[in-house]
Amino acid sequence: MQFAENGAALIGNTIVPASEVKVLRALAAFDRPATVPEIAKALKGELSDASIYSLLGRLAEKRRLVDRKDVQVVVPETTTTLRRVLWRALPPATLALNAYEAFTKEERSARATA
Repeated sequence: MQFAENGAALIGNTIVPASEVKVLRALAAFDRPATVPEIAKALKGELSDASIYSLLGRLAEKRRLVDRKDVQVVVPETTTTLRRVLWRALPPATLALNAYEAFTKEERSARATA
C-alpha cells in the first residue's frame, strides 16, 4: 500500500481518495462491523453521517473494499425492530492498512532511537 502526501492511497491496483481512506481507516480500526454513527463518532465529527454513507457506498460499490449488511435489531423490552446497516472492511483493505500501520510504527520507532 502506498500513500500520497494528500492522504490518498493505492490499495492493490485501486486508487482510493483521501476522504475514503479516512473513513476506511476508521472502519478498519473497529475490528468488527460498525454503523455509520459509530464511524462518525470515531472520526470526531470530521465528516457528516451523510458524507460517511456516501463514501462507504463508493468503497463498497466501486472499490470493493468494504461490505454492507442490512440487519434487524430488536429494541430491548419492546417488540420494536429497527433496521441497521453494518459496514465491514474487507480483507484486502484490512491487510493493506495493517501492513502500512506496522511499517509506519517501525519507521517512527527507528527515528526515535536514531
